[in-house]
Amino acid sequence: MPEARRGRSKWLQDIIDSMFEELEAMTSGHFVPYHKLSVMAAVVTTVVLGLFFTQMSVIEAPVAVIDLDRTTQSDALISALDSSRDIRVAKVVRSPVNPESLLRQDELVGVIYIPRGLTESVLTGRGSARVGYFADQTNAAQNGEVFNSLSEVAAAEGVPVSAANLAALGAASQASESASSSGIGVEVRRLFNPANSLHITVLAFLYFFSGIYFGITSLMIMGRLHVSGLWETTICERGLSALVARLFPYCLGYCAAVTLMTAALVQFDGLPFKGNYLAYLPSLFLLPLCIGLLAMIVTWRMPTPANGAAFMIFIVPPGFIMGGMTMAEHEFPGWVHYVSNAFPLTWQFGMLRDFAFRGKTLSEMAGPYGEYLLYATVLLALAAVRFYAERRRLGASQKNREGVS
Repeated sequence: MPEARRGRSKWLQDIIDSMFEELEAMTSGHFVPYHKLSVMAAVVTTVVLGLFFTQMSVIEAPVAVIDLDRTTQSDALISALDSSRDIRVAKVVRSPVNPESLLRQDELVGVIYIPRGLTESVLTGRGSARVGYFADQTNAAQNGEVFNSLSEVAAAEGVPVSAANLAALGAASQASESASSSGIGVEVRRLFNPANSLHITVLAFLYFFSGIYFGITSLMIMGRLHVSGLWETTICERGLSALVARLFPYCLGYCAAVTLMTAALVQFDGLPFKGNYLAYLPSLFLLPLCIGLLAMIVTWRMPTPANGAAFMIFIVPPGFIMGGMTMAEHEFPGWVHYVSNAFPLTWQFGMLRDFAFRGKTLSEMAGPYGEYLLYATVLLALAAVRFYAERRRLGASQKNREGVS
């Protein structure tokens, strides 16, 4: 019995010792500080996402209207749409135009088309009294409320067929007909993803999970330089370009992996990629470069690689949430749209939608490319500020040591 008791005691003591060893490692500063990371992740997720979603039920989706009818009734319909809860008329065009040309850079979620002769069809009850809605389906979640509001407003805006209305249209032979109600129907055409396929979601997760692994790797670089004793050599003897160049092998690996899997999705799974991939490729290289620069800025003074890896929640996931690939971007409060521009994945998802699904050309994407490059330049400038401040600090510290000696 004493032997068995001692065996159980040792078994229990081994368990307790193992738990305390992990607690010691967790709080030592040399490994991932999970006691801090767990609380930080829970607080950030709850508080930040709670703020993001607070106003989602009242945000209006921006649409354009192509009004070829150009009558008082069509103006009334446009006003009713603009006054509805879920729709904001951001632009009105009075001449024929390709709806796809209005859908770029995620400024609009769709285009409403009012055909010529709509008012006459409504007033007489003859012909097809219907409006069209061209929905941008690069995000299948963003048009649900628009469909409902548009149908409700169109039905409510049907004009009674009365003798006065018919007479106004010169239909005297039918002026004796009794009044009735004629609503406006809605025809929907889904653009860029007509079948509501999950290809776009699969591609979004490809970028997200690849970005997670790249982010973890780049978040560890600064701590690794500290631990390996290369920090002072990197800062004092080499330049900023040499530090940034450490990201290039990882950037090339990221581009190669994502390109390979994108090609497989296009070839074997029917993923549409309408634009020129070679024109899109430089933006794909910018994504890991920007993630890496942001990771360097955030983890500049991290003493170990594990400390840096703990900051993953601030680098990649916010861009995935706010980037508009899996959630309706325009349902967020306005300030969230500006905050989202701080994260690389938001920029890349915008480029992906325009090139891959909307089929924009390189000349059409000159503006977004310039903005993306400006964003990368800002990150590089912030990294440069930290680099030269650290070089001055290390230089001053070295002089003090030489003075003491």
